[in-house]
Amino acid sequence: MKNEHITTPERMMTYTAAFQEGIVPMEVTRMDVRRALKDLPPEDARKMKRKFRKLWRKLARQAGDQRTMNDVELNKPAPVSASKQGTKPTKRAKLRRKELVQTYLFTEHVAPMLEKFKKIERK
Repeated sequence: MKNEHITTPERMMTYTAAFQEGIVPMEVTRMDVRRALKDLPPEDARKMKRKFRKLWRKLARQAGDQRTMNDVELNKPAPVSASKQGTKPTKRAKLRRKELVQTYLFTEHVAPMLEKFKKIERK
């Protein structure tokens, strides 16, 4: 699913930033990540999912935002029964996670690259 609102340089830089972080590039948060990962070898897909979760947890802790953390308490160990059940996040929680990571990628990686790109274009 492509986002028509972003320019080609922005799209390129978004992909570059995501690959630098080791996660699947997302243009829009509604994207189904499973479709993007199905073409990868299972080992690589697993690594990318783990890196995404690790980045999301780090950002959620920094933000202290309970809405993005949903039902996951990052500061407390999970009860034994919950880990056995394997509670799954809701669609809304997954969307918030992707939004948090996408916002981070844009503000920390893409925006500075765009500024450099615009300075070069002006010269």
